Amino acid sequence: MKMKIGCLVFLLGAVATFSQTNEVVLPQTPVPKTTHVPENSPDTLQRFVDQANPGDEIVVAPGVYDMGGRQIDKKGPATRLVIDKPLTLRSEEGPANTVIAGGPATRCIYMTNGVRVIGFTITGGETCREGPEGNKITAHSGGGVWSEPDALLENCVVASNTALWYGGGLYGGKASGCIFTGNKARRSGGGASHARLDNCLVQYNRAGQFGGGAHYCELHSCTVTRNSAEKMGGGAAYGTAQNTALHHNQTQVSGHNFFSVEMSYCCSMPQARGSGNIGGEPGFKNTDQGVFSLAYNSPMIDAGSTNCFPPAEDLIGNPRVLDGNNNGHARIDIGAYEYVHPQADSNGNGISDHEEIAAQSKAGHVERPAE
Repeated sequence: MKMKIGCLVFLLGAVATFSQTNEVVLPQTPVPKTTHVPENSPDTLQRFVDQANPGDEIVVAPGVYDMGGRQIDKKGPATRLVIDKPLTLRSEEGPANTVIAGGPATRCIYMTNGVRVIGFTITGGETCREGPEGNKITAHSGGGVWSEPDALLENCVVASNTALWYGGGLYGGKASGCIFTGNKARRSGGGASHARLDNCLVQYNRAGQFGGGAHYCELHSCTVTRNSAEKMGGGAAYGTAQNTALHHNQTQVSGHNFFSVEMSYCCSMPQARGSGNIGGEPGFKNTDQGVFSLAYNSPMIDAGSTNCFPPAEDLIGNPRVLDGNNNGHARIDIGAYEYVHPQADSNGNGISDHEEIAAQSKAGHVERPAE
């Protein structure tokens, strides 16, 4: 009996020792950090991305970043910058001074879910050459950017990119406050395809089949103009549009401004079916000079949906929503631009919207000008 008790005590002690020496210790999550890419850095942007941890921010100095490149899963064209972890890539001085450039058979950027790319010009990307077998949509779409669904381009200019299949400028993901200009797709979606665009200008893009500006996209508060497609939907084909202007687009067949797009509170010719849609001229300030903000008599002023969730600012930084027709009721304008009425006081604080915006631009915040 004593032997059995002794054995039991020994076994219990062994179990206790085992549990104490084999505790599961969970690894600590790295604290997000900010890394600065200096001007004339000898390292490529890819190296900074590879060294970063999920959640980090990389702040990029002005310059043209056109070196490096790798394939995604060893399929398709090279990509100048593969962002394969959720982090933020932000330019220091905006798209006018910071460029990510692709090249022959080289896409500009790939973004995985959770990535934010803010304040770059993305240009010269190309996926228009036949590549190896594999996922051809991935390989041949998104000349400028190929994005997973939950990634975001913000305050970027996506210009002069080419795709063999879909999305000359962008395939997939989301874009906010961006300009898509001069992109082309040999199939469909010259500007963007299978993406969500908020507060964007889509202009001068071209597609070989459908959707010169946008193809299978969700368009919210966008201006889609001067795009072309060889078949149908010079402005947009398929998808949805809300609070969006689609004007002065062209095709060789029919549906110059839109084809098979579900629309509400949009301005187009002809007037689309659906609630809140209007027809007629859009009242752009100067289409001949490519100025697509609104003139004082535009029918799109205060004509957008009251049930949308507007961005805080329009494409050029004016606050949304303003009382553009000065009738005492602020309502979002259709398109990517908010009209500032010279006498309106949208928030009722005794200062005109024009004065507040001027003060904000000068001082960095809204304040009452000196008496």
